[in-house]
This record gives sequence, structure tokens and C-alpha cells, in this order.
Amino acid sequence: MGVVNAHSMEILKEQHKVVTSMTTKILSSLSKEPFVSEIDNITISLRILAGKVREHLALEDREIYPRLILFSDNNISSLVTKYKNDVGNLLPRFNLYIENWLNKTKIENNSLEFIKETDEILKALLYRIEAEDCELYPLIDKLNTKNL
Repeated sequence: MGVVNAHSMEILKEQHKVVTSMTTKILSSLSKEPFVSEIDNITISLRILAGKVREHLALEDREIYPRLILFSDNNISSLVTKYKNDVGNLLPRFNLYIENWLNKTKIENNSLEFIKETDEILKALLYRIEAEDCELYPLIDKLNTKNL
């Protein structure tokens, strides 16, 4: 058996695709004119995205971090600790962002600030996903192959 359940890894990778797609769509809708006509779609998408991100992080917390953080190889446990700490910094920012910007009137009255904050937090989310796809998940795949 692998270090991390292969089925869980498939789900995590699929979740990355879904979150990336949703995030990209939201970011592209920020530049549409008139922006106000997109606010309903954006707030609905943000609610769905928030649920997807929370679901993804819960699965990572359950399937990845507990299994790898105690790994005998210090390089691996250090990398996993770094990822866990990084998400620990991103998640509160993401949650605060979601809490602050699910009000249509607030977005309409503060559209420039909303666009700026949305761009920042969603790009941070995309960066995190890319890092996991390029570094963490390939490491897990390699470990899973070794431990078959």
C-alpha cells in the first residue's frame, strides 16, 4: 500500500482542476464590462469555490499531512511542514476574504477594492495549487510507487 491512498490522491488532483477552473473563471469575470452585471455570478461562484477549497483542505489534512509529517526522511517531513504552515497562513486570509466579499452591495460600493483583493487572494490560491502540483504531489506519487 502507498503512503497516501491512491484514490484520495486522484480526488485531490481532480479538486485542483476544479478549483483552478473556477478561480480562472472568476478572475476573468473581473475584467468584463460592465462589471456590475457579473456580481451575482461572482458571488455565487465564490460561495461554491469556498466550499470546494474547504473540502480540499480537509482531505489534505486527513490524508496527506498526518502520514507524511512524521516521515523518517527529514527533507520530506520538512517539506510537508512547510506546506501545512503555508496553508495555515493562506486559509485565514481566504476565509476573511470570503466573509468580507459575499455581499453584493458591498462589492458594488467598493468594486476597485474587491477586484484588487480578489485578484490577490485567488492568485495566491492558484500559486499554492501549482506548487502542490509541481512539488508535493509528485513527491507523494514517487513515495507511493516506492512503497507498493
